[in-house]
Amino acid sequence: MLKSLIGRAGEVARRLRDRPPFLVTALTFCGFATSGRAAAADDYAGYRYEDYREDNGRIHIRTHTIASQVELTPWLTAKGKYVYDGISGATPTGAPVQLGSDKIPTAVIHDIRRSYSLELPTKFGIHGIAPSFSVSRESDYESISAAATYSIELNQKNTTLSVGLSRDFDRVIPNRGTYIAKSQDKSKQDVMIGVTQLLDPETILTANLTLSYVDGYLADPYKGVNFYINYLDPSFDPSPLGLKAEKRPDERFDQIVYLSMTRFFKPLNASVEATYRFYHNDYGIFSHTASIAWFQKIGSSIVVSPMFRFYNQTAADFYTVRVVGDPAFPKGVDWDTDFGIPGVGTAPAHPELYSADYRLSQMNTYTVGVGLTWKIKDRVSLDAAYKRYMQQGLDSATSDKAYADAHVWTLGLRVWF
Repeated sequence: MLKSLIGRAGEVARRLRDRPPFLVTALTFCGFATSGRAAAADDYAGYRYEDYREDNGRIHIRTHTIASQVELTPWLTAKGKYVYDGISGATPTGAPVQLGSDKIPTAVIHDIRRSYSLELPTKFGIHGIAPSFSVSRESDYESISAAATYSIELNQKNTTLSVGLSRDFDRVIPNRGTYIAKSQDKSKQDVMIGVTQLLDPETILTANLTLSYVDGYLADPYKGVNFYINYLDPSFDPSPLGLKAEKRPDERFDQIVYLSMTRFFKPLNASVEATYRFYHNDYGIFSHTASIAWFQKIGSSIVVSPMFRFYNQTAADFYTVRVVGDPAFPKGVDWDTDFGIPGVGTAPAHPELYSADYRLSQMNTYTVGVGLTWKIKDRVSLDAAYKRYMQQGLDSATSDKAYADAHVWTLGLRVWF
C-alpha cells in the first residue's frame, strides 16, 4: 500500500520525495565541495528524516533514511541506503461523496515499509559502470530491483553519455481491505539513454529519455468503483451493487523525457537549476512537470535554496467516479428478453476498464518550498527543508474533497570521513 501511495505513475507523491538531481553540482558551484575531505566523491555517512503530512487527517508518512558511501578501491565505490517508512491516516476508497455529506469515504490504513539498496559504481578511465540492487518490503507489497548504468566521458570530459537498464520484480499481497484473494505479480523494465553536457564553465545541461514497460497486476488493490443502476424492481439485486474492485489494463508503456539546466552566477555566488519533465503512457495520461530552484550561498557556510514546482496531468482514459450498470453483465442485460423475467428492467453495457482513483484524474499540483544547508564544520553539514504541496482537480465530476494538500518537512545530517 505504501509503495502504491508514494510511487504511483500519476506522479502525485513521487516528485515530493525526489531530491534535486543537481544539488551536489549546485553546492559545488557554491564552494561547499571544494575543500579537503568534503568533496562529493569522498566517503560519508548520513541520516535524513522526512515528514509528509496531508491536511484533515489524511495520509501521514514518516521516513527515516540512513545512507553511506565508502571508496573500496581507486576504481570501486560502495553506496548503501536503508529506508524506513511508516504510514498512517485515511485514504479515499474510490466511493463518491454521499448525498447530504461533505466528506469523501475513506479507509484507515497503517503500514511499515523497509527498503535496502546497494550501488557499486566503478570507474575505468573515461568509462563508468554502476550496478545497483534494492529490496523493499511491506505487509502488502514486495519489490526486488536490479539496475545498471554505463557512462562514457567524451570531449575532454565535457560530455557524458549514459545508458541504463533496470528490472523490477514486484508482488502485491492480499491484506485487510484489499480486493484480491491471492498474491499478484507485476514487473517493470526500464531503458534510459542520456547526455550531460558542460556548455561552458558555469553551465551544465542534461537530457534523458526513459522508456518503461510494466505488466501484470497494475490495479490498486484498495481502490473500488461505485456501480449504480435503478432496476424497476428495487428488491431485485442478483449481483449486489455498490463498490467493486477497479479494473485497469494489465500492461502499460511509459515514455519520459527529462531536461535539466544548472547555471552558476559568479557575481551572486549562486546557481539556478531549471528542469522540465514530459510523461506519457498508454493509459492516455500526459503530464508536464516544470521546476526551478535557486541555490544562494550566504557567507562561507550556508546555502539557502527556494524552489517552485508545477505539475499538470490529463486523466486516464478509463477514469470515472461512477459506473452505471450491473458489474455481473459488462455487455448489459434485459431481464425480460434475456431471462424471461419481466418487471425487473435493464442495465446498460459498461466499460471493461474503470478506476475511480483520483490520482488518475485530470489535475494540477503545485509545490513551493525552501531548503537550507549549513556546513557546520569542514566535514559536517546539516540540511533542512520545508515544502507545501497542493493539489487541484480540473474536472467537474471528481469531488474537491478527494484532493489533499500536504506539509513536507525534511531534516538531515551528513558527516564525511
